[in-house]
Amino acid sequence: MHTSFTKEKNLEALSFTKELKEQGVEITNEQEFIERISEVSSWKVALQCLLVNADKFNIFFKQQKDNVKDIKKIFEKYKITPKTESNFISQLVH
Repeated sequence: MHTSFTKEKNLEALSFTKELKEQGVEITNEQEFIERISEVSSWKVALQCLLVNADKFNIFFKQQKDNVKDIKKIFEKYKITPKTESNFISQLVH
């Protein structure tokens, strides 16, 4: 059973995903990505694990425009670690 805390975190994960998409980030296998980061209480830890194992889940991130600064602002807004941010940025396909 989900607690309201977990639901709030899941909504935060969905908002994070939405903001990335608004900045032109295309997520291959997006539904799998959303399910994986939403199914645990710490979506930020799940995000880090997915970045390390993205190819195993066939999840890739494609940058539609040159706006890394805007993408970094999203990571700052959600207080995601610099290591996770760096891993994400390094995986962006242009």
